[in-house]
Amino acid sequence: MKKLILGLLTIFLAMGSYAQVPDLKAKIPFDPKTDKGVLKNGLTYYVRANHTPKNRAELMLVVSAGSILEDDDQQGLAHFCEHMSFNGTKNFPKNELVNYFESIGMEFGPEINAYTGFDQTVYMLKVPLDSAKYMNKGLQVLYDWASQVTDSNDEINKERGVIHEEWRGGQGAQQRMMKQWLPVFFKDSHYADRLPIGKMSVVDSCPPSAVRRFRNDWYRPDLQAVIVVGDFDQKKMVQEVKEKFSQIPIHKNERKKPSYDVPFQKGTLIKVVTDPEATYSSANLYIKHPMELDTTVGGYREMMMHSLYNSMINARLSEIAQKENPPFVFARSSYGGLVGPVDVYSSMVVTHPGKIPEGLKAVLIENQRVKDYGFTESELKRAKASMMSSMETAYNDRDKRQSISIANEYSRNFLERKEPVPGLDKEYQYYKELMPTITLADVDALAKKWLTPDNRVVIITAPDVKGVPVPTNDDVKKLLAEVDTAKIKPYKDQVSDAPLMPEQPTPGKIVSEKKIPEVNAEEWTLSNGAKVILKKTDFKDDEILFSAYGPGGYSVYSPSDDVSTDFAATIMQMSGLSDFTAPELDKKLAGKVANVDPFIRQITQGFQGSSSKKDVETLMKLVNLYFTHPRVDQSAFNSFMTRMESQLDNRKASPEAAFSDTFRVVASNYSPWVRPLTKQTLKEANFDRIKAIDKDRFSNAGDFKFIFVGNIDFDKMKPGRNLPGFVAYNR
Repeated sequence: MKKLILGLLTIFLAMGSYAQVPDLKAKIPFDPKTDKGVLKNGLTYYVRANHTPKNRAELMLVVSAGSILEDDDQQGLAHFCEHMSFNGTKNFPKNELVNYFESIGMEFGPEINAYTGFDQTVYMLKVPLDSAKYMNKGLQVLYDWASQVTDSNDEINKERGVIHEEWRGGQGAQQRMMKQWLPVFFKDSHYADRLPIGKMSVVDSCPPSAVRRFRNDWYRPDLQAVIVVGDFDQKKMVQEVKEKFSQIPIHKNERKKPSYDVPFQKGTLIKVVTDPEATYSSANLYIKHPMELDTTVGGYREMMMHSLYNSMINARLSEIAQKENPPFVFARSSYGGLVGPVDVYSSMVVTHPGKIPEGLKAVLIENQRVKDYGFTESELKRAKASMMSSMETAYNDRDKRQSISIANEYSRNFLERKEPVPGLDKEYQYYKELMPTITLADVDALAKKWLTPDNRVVIITAPDVKGVPVPTNDDVKKLLAEVDTAKIKPYKDQVSDAPLMPEQPTPGKIVSEKKIPEVNAEEWTLSNGAKVILKKTDFKDDEILFSAYGPGGYSVYSPSDDVSTDFAATIMQMSGLSDFTAPELDKKLAGKVANVDPFIRQITQGFQGSSSKKDVETLMKLVNLYFTHPRVDQSAFNSFMTRMESQLDNRKASPEAAFSDTFRVVASNYSPWVRPLTKQTLKEANFDRIKAIDKDRFSNAGDFKFIFVGNIDFDKMKPGRNLPGFVAYNR
């Protein structure tokens, strides 16, 4: 009988466990806290009450139409229409719209803005809610943008010069090179001829009727969404939105919206582009894939797998970049959306001058290594822990989420990719239920699916400098063939089992406490002389911000040390902590929401960081280790210097850099502390001097004030047991 009961319990427990896994074929529900609907005229609306920030509302008009829909005689006019929306509507003639919003304290740019892309045009307002009329005006502006822009001949003609100047300001080296490689990237696609900025020959001379034609064709309710998120009564706002935007008439004789693809091709397309003002060398690998529009729970699980893959491949590339003699300055790989119905696997690498083949090969080898052998269980465990921690923090702060973040999510849901919006409650549930079901085999299969020999594009960009070699198309083809046949070894995950702290610090004591009523904070004085200031806030439920300051900074040194003082904190951070190199420390902290960054400024040195509530002890341990067990490694210094030299190699060719350097020098009245960093001044950085500066600036915690702000539990912070006592620098 006991065996039978135990057997039944086992079955029921197994059933309970199995029931936790959601139906992968089920459709992802829309966030129940949001009112979403479609009016009779076809316009979509999203309304959500959200109280962060207080007394503010985010308003958006999203138009599912961009430069890709322009006729040949309209290239640039989608962007032109965006500009004209600010130059006169039925209820806000000429410049009255901007003038009104500025009169109530709104600033053009941060709070009044718009942008045009290939596939969309988006208008944004951040409206104060001090008065109900401000919100009414904001909704009226969205209404006017959607259907009442005047596009007068006079205003169109005046705006031509404004757009031309915007175009001129974007004609730097990167823009010039992009014009050369974009037709290869978008080969045989409409996108190649529809950059949003357009053709200035069209902008300068098009008849005003062409601008009005674009607006009449594509600014219509079935291609528009109104998004309203903010600190208001949601039920009342839904009614206001329905009443106002239902007045837009149904568009008659509407033009059919075409769909444009990016054709796939056999093999690999290659384009090498140089420019004398380019400041760095780079190589980009793109592998195009059809967009997979999957709004089921299984699709959400697939998206989680993509994030895990991206995290793990980039952790490997970051580890390589931190080696003493790295083959590249920076590299990154990821899978994500491109334009229209196209996804792309991309690998980007910034290389040392003349070393593009070496840098590109290193990244291709890492891609191939994943394809051949996959990732390791330890890598997957860390990536899962980091993703779960990030989601847990987001969930804990779900009631303090910024309105703009929610509005942007609705915008992505409305546009072509139809990003699901289940809400953070549901997303956190999915993470807890789906993450354990994702196996190493699941993620490894992605590399075999994504890394294909067809639909590939390789783009090389580099400075046009005499004596600096740039690979040819044939060189790139040869390199790709070499990687395809290379004998690659599996990745070895070097992980330390050592504890973060070699020994627990001796607890300090609080020798005095006092209130700071002006800012509603407390100050503790510790037995080592350090001051600790704590202020509890409710801006976020799961965040604690941290700063520490000590007197001194680089002002206590001679100007001849300026390069070494500039780099000292960075080298210390790049070296890791205690017995951990920087890559090993990253692995040790996987799943922890805690970070600390040292700095040395003009008259202070210190730290800045943050953590979740549960990881505040880890935060304090990191601070402790910077005082008690720091690292300043020669290998980290060498790696940093190699990368800096590459970044500075052709910087002088950039007009923007020349202007910035000159401005800083003149504005400082030619201060010896403000010298442009060049390859020559870079040589002044001295490892031994950096080591001595770090020891000098971060040896005595008693000189520091430690400041914690956030959702703090004061009792748990006492007695500050992980804040360092007065200790010698232990190298």
